[in-house]
Amino acid sequence: MLLCCRLQYDGALLQRAGAASLPARREKAERIRSVRGRAASLAAGLLLRHGLFLCGLGEDQIRTGPEGKPFLAGNPAFVSLSHSGDYAACAIAPVPVGVDIQRIVPVSARAVRRFCTAGELAWLERQPDPRRAAIALWTLKESYLKASGELTEAVFAAEFQIGTGDEAAGPGGWRFSIDSRIEGYLLALCEKD
Repeated sequence: MLLCCRLQYDGALLQRAGAASLPARREKAERIRSVRGRAASLAAGLLLRHGLFLCGLGEDQIRTGPEGKPFLAGNPAFVSLSHSGDYAACAIAPVPVGVDIQRIVPVSARAVRRFCTAGELAWLERQPDPRRAAIALWTLKESYLKASGELTEAVFAAEFQIGTGDEAAGPGGWRFSIDSRIEGYLLALCEKD
């Protein structure tokens, strides 16, 4: 299940969202200084609560790992959260899953060289919109990082391919997809085969 929402920055709405949030998510949001950051964190948590309800899973199973990543006790399902700009996303699946949403913004050449392989860099040079293509690679790698639990260096070294219709491929044993329906954003999903 994939859920996505657009954020609102109304103070009263944020207070209600905080009150409706699970304690760990509320505490995390309270540590964030910016209104946008708090809204994004709360929205991702509320999507998780709603998704669990739709899947018939209890929110009492939600735990938070040492790195802050949510998981469900007993692994009845796997969850992943993401937020960027004005959107938040949540994925829930019976297999390891990772979701990443990113606003399409300029990325420095230095950053791109850091997270892309030589083959991906060559592919980027041939793209009509290298900025969008770089964000697509980044979202794929982030979704893979979240789903696989691999170290960042291993994820950056993994080779990804993106087709003409946003079809995507990456390391074996995983399914990848990119969604570009939200204008100005890309959303990538990674699931274990």
